Parts: sequence; structure tokens; C-alpha cells
Amino acid sequence: MSIKSKRILAVGLICLAVAAMLVLYLVLSRQEDGVAVVSVTANEFSLENRKKEVLNFSYGEITGDMEAEQYGEFSEGVPAAFEVDNSGEFLFTTAEPCMRVAIEAENWSQAFDGSGVSRARFVGNEGMSLEGEGISCTVSINYPAGEILTPFRLSVYSESGLSVNTTDTGLEVHGVSGLIPLRASYNPALNKDIQFTYVELGSFSGSISIDLSELESEGHLIVTAEDGSQETVDIL
Repeated sequence: MSIKSKRILAVGLICLAVAAMLVLYLVLSRQEDGVAVVSVTANEFSLENRKKEVLNFSYGEITGDMEAEQYGEFSEGVPAAFEVDNSGEFLFTTAEPCMRVAIEAENWSQAFDGSGVSRARFVGNEGMSLEGEGISCTVSINYPAGEILTPFRLSVYSESGLSVNTTDTGLEVHGVSGLIPLRASYNPALNKDIQFTYVELGSFSGSISIDLSELESEGHLIVTAEDGSQETVDIL
């Protein structure tokens, strides 16, 4: 074999090795990210992932460049469910007055159900933000971060926008209106001793934090208002 042939063969082997490494990287990345199941009760909406890929949905018709596998046939009033790549972040937009959106991935889950939301951003294991007017809804977010089957639900009203984020000890909520008292539920599947449903937390405006660190040991949670005042809510 000539020196030229050896060089061509060596370059070919290097190219094959690089291609194999690239394929392996893509496969491992996909396995790490996994998939997310998106469930939406709305007739028309758009969903955008972190890669700026878009899924447009209109009465069962799907367009856009986001790869998605739809479960079942479209029926008005019934949730439309899709399996998509878990990009870790999704942006949902709609013009409909009422809807329910839920996203479940391998290690995070978030949802909201209500009215007044025109735009919602979901960021896995961090939180969600809702935009709109006269938002009245129940938000659901996994706590602690990184675990599923641990939904903390908060029924809340916001005049123009709301955000909910997890912390080391609980949640932070911004954009709350005191027009309607907050109600909370917590149902960690593996710890029934600290589950509770529809507990009234009180009326607050602006930003609050909800401390769950003493729920198991003391049987209460602590709500801290924007002005620093605290409300201890006995639960158990």
C-alpha cells in the first residue's frame, strides 16, 4: 500500500471515529434528557422548546418543526397529549380563555389549570411563570426539585402575571393578589404523613415565600409576606 493510500485510509478512519463519537454523544444526550409528556386542554395553542422548535396545534391539526408523537385522536374538551423531547424548558401560548397544561418529564413535573393565562413558561426543576390578565388558576409544581410524584398545588389569583419557583425549603411566589385567599395542597406519594388538601393560607399581595421545612417535624408551614411578616399555618 502506497503512502498516499495509507494517508487516505487514516483520514477515513479518523472521520469514521469522529462520526461515531458524534452519534454516541447525540444518543447519550437524548437518553439523559429523555422525553416529556405534554397534556393540554385547549383547541388552539403553540408550544416552543429551548431549541426554538415550535409545535402549533389547531383543532387536531399539527404544524411546526418540533417532533412530537400524539396520543389518541383529537376531541374538543378532551386533553391533547404529546410525547416530545425533554428540552428542559417550554413556552406555551394561547388565545383561549380557559385551559389546563401539564408537563411531565423524568425528574420534574409542572402544571396549571385555570383562566386568564395567555403565555406560560415552564423551566424544569426551577419554576413556571404565567402571563395574562385576571389570572385565576391552580398551579402545580414538584417539590423538592428533582423528584416527581410530589406535587405542591396552589390556588391563586393574579391581576397581570404570576411566577412560582422552588427553593431549598419550599416555594417563592410572585405576583399574588390579595383578592382571593390562597389555598394549598401537598401530596407527596411516598410520604402520606405530610399530605394535606385545600388548606387556606390567607390573603397576601405581591411576593410571598412558603417554607415547608418544618412540615414533617412540627406539622406546620410558614408563609412570609413581602413586608417580612410571617404567618404560621398549622397543617397536621
